[in-house]
Amino acid sequence: MFDFEKLDVFWVSDAFGQLVTRWLSRKIPRDLSEQLRSSSDSILANIAEAAGKTSRADKRRIYEIARGSAMESAAQIHLLHLRGLITRDEYLEGRGLLLRSTQMLSRMCAPFR
Repeated sequence: MFDFEKLDVFWVSDAFGQLVTRWLSRKIPRDLSEQLRSSSDSILANIAEAAGKTSRADKRRIYEIARGSAMESAAQIHLLHLRGLITRDEYLEGRGLLLRSTQMLSRMCAPFR
């Protein structure tokens, strides 16, 4: 098992990525779909990369990048909802997953005590 596979934040973010994949099978403007695909993929990729680092400073920096990608994804799904491309329930489901991910990532980014 890879280290990142042991992290709850990876699996919550994976659930968000699966949701995005379903949404992107619809007719969504190219600029939004590319941006959302990129940011949601970045969350998972950066969590995996950070888990593989041995330096606490490196881990923290890369988890911060993953957190930023989650925040970017949150803004993008907000736009999808505003434009009527996803339902309110879909938006709330995605938002809930991103909130959980960002809360976990915020704790992982906190200075070590």
